[in-house]
Amino acid sequence: MFGAKAAELVRPTKAQKAAELQDAFNRFWEVYPKKAGKPQAQDAFAKQVKDGADPKEIIAGAKRYADFLAGGDKGEFRPIPKYPQGWLNGQRWLDEDIAPKAIMPRPRGPQWGEIVR
Repeated sequence: MFGAKAAELVRPTKAQKAAELQDAFNRFWEVYPKKAGKPQAQDAFAKQVKDGADPKEIIAGAKRYADFLAGGDKGEFRPIPKYPQGWLNGQRWLDEDIAPKAIMPRPRGPQWGEIVR
């Protein structure tokens, strides 16, 4: 009588939602560059998802952030990674892509040996 359409309308249980949220957080945690404050990060992640954020977008933003921090030439400035809780609470996955600016070589003055002569 109800067929396949009734099966499609079945809502996920709280346990299923919790498992999906935990799975999404675990994927976020795998890609995020700083492994600190995991319980606080998990709470912040759950709050953002509850408030309507898409977990896939959060994870993609964390991956972009990790790639930005890992990239760059040797000696090029890269900021210290933010704690995951602050990154999540600040909704940093919504930041526009961080494009490295062209770095001009630092002008060099006379070397020490040239000054002494």
